[in-house]
Amino acid sequence: MEGVFFLLALVVCVHGTSHLSFSNDTSEVIVTRSGCGVKKSCVSSPSGCDPAEQSECLFASTAARDLAPPAAGVKLAVELRGDSAGYIALGLAADATEGNVALFVCASNNGTFFFRTLQGNNTPNAPLTPTETRVKGIRGTVSGNVIKCQFTVESLNAASLNAAQSRSSRATTFFVRLGNGTVTGDAVGVFSTVLDLGALDLAAAPSETTTVTTTTVTPGGATTTVTTNSTGNNSPTTDGGGAVRPHAALLLLSVLTLSVLMRG
Repeated sequence: MEGVFFLLALVVCVHGTSHLSFSNDTSEVIVTRSGCGVKKSCVSSPSGCDPAEQSECLFASTAARDLAPPAAGVKLAVELRGDSAGYIALGLAADATEGNVALFVCASNNGTFFFRTLQGNNTPNAPLTPTETRVKGIRGTVSGNVIKCQFTVESLNAASLNAAQSRSSRATTFFVRLGNGTVTGDAVGVFSTVLDLGALDLAAAPSETTTVTTTTVTPGGATTTVTTNSTGNNSPTTDGGGAVRPHAALLLLSVLTLSVLMRG
């Protein structure tokens, strides 16, 4: 939920980094909305902000493909862009309140980019510890307070974050959070959730999630704020061969039936 802060206290012990593979491409990382809803799923705060502009914009995109065997989950390509003097991060959990949260951190140490994978209990102020989640193709650039990064998580399965789920099954629905935090040297501070997107299937068709915040003021002066997320995709209603997809066929059949009834 936008504007709601979810704090995770962080105690970092630096482990080995053999699970991380950095790209040899040292050119500037470019993050744009191009392909959102078609080739990749996109979320941002403020909603609809342009990560290619200089204005403040916390943005993430994901693109997934299935792995074999199915229990391996999905391989996920991620882009992050945000404004922070410390770090920005993508948080994934298998449940809204139980299990663990996996964090993928893109950070700046006095203008030098670094990357971390961390995990903690899915509770406020829970300590985080380094994890050895395999991540490849890591690229990152820092310009002032703007951090941009790209990376690919080799295998994601929500069952690994929640002991209540069977690890033999494919679980690709995660509770997704975007946030940021501070950095002192190479020590990462507490994680604050800026955007809580709820449950999203990361293996689903590419989509764009729009966040709308509505504030209502009653005559007595009380204020109620409601934030809702709506997710949609830009896919056409036909498949690659031009065949009408089932949901489009059902809509067409409904319209024809209504027309016949009205004539009768």
